[in-house]
Amino acid sequence: MKRIMLMGLMLLGTCVAAHAQCLRVGVRGGVNTVDYSVAPVTVGDATFSAGNAKVGYEAGLLLRFRLAKHLHLQSGLNYQFNPYAFHVGGNAHGRITIDARRLEIPVELGLNFGVLRLFAGPVFRVAQWQKSSVPRLLGVKFNDSDIALTGGAGLHIRRFFIDFRVTGYPWSSLSNTFYSGDASARVKVRRNLLYGGSVGFYF
Repeated sequence: MKRIMLMGLMLLGTCVAAHAQCLRVGVRGGVNTVDYSVAPVTVGDATFSAGNAKVGYEAGLLLRFRLAKHLHLQSGLNYQFNPYAFHVGGNAHGRITIDARRLEIPVELGLNFGVLRLFAGPVFRVAQWQKSSVPRLLGVKFNDSDIALTGGAGLHIRRFFIDFRVTGYPWSSLSNTFYSGDASARVKVRRNLLYGGSVGFYF
């Protein structure tokens, strides 16, 4: 992963050195929701299942490099806040939220046709933290890969833009670890997709 990131940064640096005018710097902010599904699992004295989707938020710094008339490379640094909801059954009843915070570097190859923009590429996770609303009852370790895939479309009008994207981990071996008290269990993840929409502008 580090080698891929270094290659991407070298390419971006070459573009800046050769054509300074190809670089644009921007900021973005938006909302997201997680489509997360696991089979119900019993850990200790409680049974857990995925709850309804909740709304999170995101913000980031963008660097866009023009490679050709209709082709660009976009990267930057994103902060993601993603709440995961769970239902609790068994001897304990109620709802629990796991708040996941992630720092990520996307590398997107984009095509623009007038105001329309299409894009796709990998997302490299730099760091991740999570916090449970009831840590003594449920903790979750997200064992998903440090690399996700993202893609989407957007509109770009002068310096302003709006984007819609979906990000996911396409590997079938994806699993998370659930903790409850002194017990733990690895849980097969059926689906873990992030849908997001953001607005922003370039300086």
